[in-house]
Amino acid sequence: MVLGDILELGDFSKEDHKRVGQSIDSSIDEVLTYGEESKYILDGLTDNFAGKSKHFINQEELIDDLKQELDENTIVLFKASRGIKLEEVVNQLV
Repeated sequence: MVLGDILELGDFSKEDHKRVGQSIDSSIDEVLTYGEESKYILDGLTDNFAGKSKHFINQEELIDDLKQELDENTIVLFKASRGIKLEEVVNQLV
């Protein structure tokens, strides 16, 4: 799962990003976050999540990491605010 910043949350940004992390469970193998605020998603991960997690500020580093991890059987879910431009990551992977 690749999650980017949820923009325009204002004063609630840290809390709401943590809440996203709290909702991730063991059905997800790995969580990668991208952006300034999404790092708080990792802070919210609970014992229900037993996978790997990493945070990225640099889009190219995220793409490089994904390219090393992916194979034909990998399913990746992408979600972020439109302003984060995760479609650029998807386009580089396709």
